[in-house]
Amino acid sequence: MEYKICIRCKKEKKLSEYGVNKRNFIRHGVALNSYCKECVCEQSKINRDKDPDKRREIKKKSRHKNPESTRESSRKQRAKKPEAYCLLARNFYAKNKEKIKSQSAISKQNRRARKLYSGGTLSKDIFQKLMVLQKGRCAICHKDLNKLEKRKVHLDHIMPLALGGANEDYNIQLLCQTCNSKKSAKDPITYMQSLGKLL
Repeated sequence: MEYKICIRCKKEKKLSEYGVNKRNFIRHGVALNSYCKECVCEQSKINRDKDPDKRREIKKKSRHKNPESTRESSRKQRAKKPEAYCLLARNFYAKNKEKIKSQSAISKQNRRARKLYSGGTLSKDIFQKLMVLQKGRCAICHKDLNKLEKRKVHLDHIMPLALGGANEDYNIQLLCQTCNSKKSAKDPITYMQSLGKLL
């Protein structure tokens, strides 16, 4: 059994307790790290704790560079600990319920727009912007949207996609469920005239 001294902890350890250094092997024909696996882990923890923002940024860049391998490693991790991942997902949903629901509504509208080839995407904070612009009221009946459940507040295309309207922020309004169901895919001017709100 061969042994090697770790240059960090100065302990003599078996060769199996050292990681392989591919770069060193290519350059010098030496395949093992100078630090033992335990010391490498300790140093990694220290580096992570020292600058977590930098670490987060590095991970983000890596995910963007290698989306396929990131997805694959995530799949493997979920397969190893499905219960833990379910619990994480439940906790995340509980903390970010409102945000997830509004994101879901926006992505549904974006998907519908792609189907109808009108293109364009809605900004992520469109719901909050419209609540401020419309002072929390339905654009047609002026009902207070803050008093309604989130699922009963709808993002509506002013000029419907079916009539060639764009899937852009300027063509979106907030309506209560009742008004959105009645308006459906009607022309906005014709519909408002039928309600007696426009001459």
